[in-house]
Amino acid sequence: MAAQTKRGRIYVMLFILGLALFDLGVKGLLLAEGTLKWSQAIGTVITFIVLWFLWRGSKFAYGFMLCCLALATALTLFLIPQVPAYFVAFFGVAILLSFLALLAPSSRTFLVQQRGSGA
Repeated sequence: MAAQTKRGRIYVMLFILGLALFDLGVKGLLLAEGTLKWSQAIGTVITFIVLWFLWRGSKFAYGFMLCCLALATALTLFLIPQVPAYFVAFFGVAILLSFLALLAPSSRTFLVQQRGSGA
């Protein structure tokens, strides 16, 4: 495996791990408060399915994740004005790093290799 592909593998793996842990953390907090709904739990299952397809190199999952990141950026920056500035800054940086990780040429190389190998 070439160095660029290895780097792309790390970027995609970190993106998937970060998103999965964030989703599980949020759902864990909702469960602890007793406000978790079935639709939110089903959303977590769908998230994990999309992440699995992303790992396998799916073009649809890749595009879907980029659209979700763009939507998250818009919601964080424009539609939630009552949120404290440090919250917006933290999520802005996290979303920017996620975009950079998925848009990196090495990530694309890895995903194309995954799609081609049928891994």
